[in-house]
Amino acid sequence: MTEDFFEPVPEPPPPERHEPPVWWQPPPDEFAALVPERRILARTARGVVLQLSHIDAFRQGCSLRIRVGAHRQAGISEADWWDLHETVIGGARMRHRRGSGGLPDDLLRLGVQFPDGRKATTTGGPELNFHDDREPDGPVLVRSGGGGGGSDRVVTSTWSLWLWPLPPAEPFD
Repeated sequence: MTEDFFEPVPEPPPPERHEPPVWWQPPPDEFAALVPERRILARTARGVVLQLSHIDAFRQGCSLRIRVGAHRQAGISEADWWDLHETVIGGARMRHRRGSGGLPDDLLRLGVQFPDGRKATTTGGPELNFHDDREPDGPVLVRSGGGGGGSDRVVTSTWSLWLWPLPPAEPFD
């Protein structure tokens, strides 16, 4: 066989780059202004505490940093403790699927309400697609990061929630 028997393999086209829309995540090329806001958002009978630790404000939206924690209370069964552990980390959210009926009792729900009454939650709203060029009506609240861990006595987690658009300067819930 000769060298010209096989034709050269053509160069593949460069991959398409799709920049995340502004409503999907904090902008990668902008530094945030820190809003020093710290408050306890909720305490449950099962010992879960939610705290807003701070807000990172950007021109288009803001990142809400939420800390979630629980200490094992006396008398809680092993199975109930590990279910609570999963709730704090966010596993209950992963088990929940849209259209599956009501929300599970152990689903951690977070939401924001603007002064004009519009709201965004971690459990509802429109189906969002990163690759969709259409801008949602807003507001949008999506989990954009976080992590956590624990043991047989304590569990903690940090959630980053991206809120778009940036709320007005007025107080909001």
